[in-house]
Amino acid sequence: MKIAHCVKYGPRRAGMYETARELCQAECALSYEAKLVDTSFLENDQSPPATFKYDRGVDVATVEWAVDADVHVLHSRIPPQIYGKKPVVMVLHGAPEYLFYSQVFRRKEGDASHATILNYGNDERIKAFVTMWKRHVPYWQSILGDDRVHLIPPIVNMEDYSPEGEKEDLKDPGGFNIGFCDTWRPTFYKEPFQILPGVREFWKRQNDAKLHLFGIPTEGKRARIYGNVWDKHILALNRNGDYIGGIWELHANMEKVYRALDVVITMAVDENRIVRETLASGKPLVAPMGNKYTPYGCQIEDPISVADTLERVRKDLAENPEEVKNTSLESVKKMGVDNSAQEFVKVLESVL
Repeated sequence: MKIAHCVKYGPRRAGMYETARELCQAECALSYEAKLVDTSFLENDQSPPATFKYDRGVDVATVEWAVDADVHVLHSRIPPQIYGKKPVVMVLHGAPEYLFYSQVFRRKEGDASHATILNYGNDERIKAFVTMWKRHVPYWQSILGDDRVHLIPPIVNMEDYSPEGEKEDLKDPGGFNIGFCDTWRPTFYKEPFQILPGVREFWKRQNDAKLHLFGIPTEGKRARIYGNVWDKHILALNRNGDYIGGIWELHANMEKVYRALDVVITMAVDENRIVRETLASGKPLVAPMGNKYTPYGCQIEDPISVADTLERVRKDLAENPEEVKNTSLESVKKMGVDNSAQEFVKVLESVL
């Protein structure tokens, strides 16, 4: 079976691309002919790439190659000249509530909007939809239909993200380094606003702690979308505490970052990429109570609960770091990451 994964090219800077690449790589390991197809050219009305590229074990093929594929996988967009020529399976990367509220609050339109998903639901060329999160299934079934929505285990490359390897040199490191690594998005529970007071409460108890912020929007986006409120907010935080360490926009080597951190904190209840990458790196994860993959759940909106949980993490790391690491590694394996590609291939075969 020849599988064409159509996705915007974004190595080391887009979670959707990285997930598509890992699926493609795992399919190749199962002896399928799977390749990525770069759809970036669609954004600027450019001509499609004429030559292949290569990215960490995966071919990035041309549209011409995709013409002869058996199935097209829709991650971001499919080139119109081939769309519908073969059965289409769409991967639903985003959380349903994010897609909905981002459109409601920001009137956001385009491929990532809720309205676009509704349109795809009426598109008979799409034979199946796939999600990697059990919690999302009822949401998607309610608008796409029970029979069209399929669940597969999430995927992460446990060779790329592992406890062993190089570590990032953190900016302004502390004695205990905490990382917020999710992509910041202006909707509920997608930014660090609620965890910042909790980290400050922890810092007041243990003032060698530092919080390192990754994924902050670019300066232009901070001005255009946020009205520079984040810049002003961080200035205010710095006037009232010395617990903010380095601040990055996109970071090209997050596997090194995880190894350099002591703990990662997230707003995610789902096993999103940050959750999977953190646990695969053997690091403890502080998350909302609804996240069942970590023993360090807390009331994420309660600063005292966040501080207490960070204190418990530090204590456990001091007393038994190996057990903390192994607990994280076991948690990510329980997600079924090793079986993700096999289950995805079953969905692809079902539409042929």
